[in-house]
Amino acid sequence: LDGDATFAGRLGLGADPAWSLQFSGRALDPAPLTPALPGRVSFDLDARGADLTPETAFEAHVQRIDGRLAGFPVSAPSTCSAANRL
Repeated sequence: LDGDATFAGRLGLGADPAWSLQFSGRALDPAPLTPALPGRVSFDLDARGADLTPETAFEAHVQRIDGRLAGFPVSAPSTCSAANRL
């Protein structure tokens, strides 16, 4: 994908199996995976959940996404959440 990616996270064990993840991408080119979308995109994502079971609720926040894909500008902040599925 070229570019840079950084991951950091926390996984609780025992009585508190909560988890959190921070993922940042800088100048990533998705063309090797999706040739129809050449370009560069950068983003910051935070996610957290109560545990690692399939029934867990989790929440993800895309703090920033910007760049160019297939010659078009891309820019959007977003929040998504889901309950009872991963």
